Amino acid sequence: MLLFVKPFFLTKNDVLSLLKELDAVLEKSLEIYIIGGANLIAQGFIQRATHDIDVILPPQFSEDVLRQISHIANEHHIEKNWINTMPSRDALFLSKDWQERSILFYKGKKLSAFLLGRKDIIGMKLAATIDRGRDAEDLLAMEPTDEEWEFGRKWARAYDGHSDWADLIDKLVAQLKKKQHA
Repeated sequence: MLLFVKPFFLTKNDVLSLLKELDAVLEKSLEIYIIGGANLIAQGFIQRATHDIDVILPPQFSEDVLRQISHIANEHHIEKNWINTMPSRDALFLSKDWQERSILFYKGKKLSAFLLGRKDIIGMKLAATIDRGRDAEDLLAMEPTDEEWEFGRKWARAYDGHSDWADLIDKLVAQLKKKQHA
């Protein structure tokens, strides 16, 4: 028997609603740090929807939390990985004090959800633009300052050890800054 899972896209209200629902069923305290599209939507930088909530910390969810996430997915007939820790390896590359730059988005009884700060998101989005080629519009929507571009550029240059990576990042930042100020 095939189970039909409807495609879905999360808006800011959906992100908040799902986090509240998860908070209500958690047995232990959980602190998460949200990156990606859900972060940008929650901070109001972009209006588009996203299909999941990418979490950079914790590196993985406990079996109990995974069970609760799956239960919520089944209740709403959405993908089981509506919230996931797949990008958690990127936490290794974040700059010192990134947690202090993060912003509290939701504080419930058991769940605290933070949004990665602007500077750190800019660095991650620069690396993602080179990797995936589809994050440039998100960066432009954030309207980074020169200081934020520089912080993100330095972070993104160190993200990949490929011989031409740093040069690709420098060129990308120059192009995006030119576009931003056009």
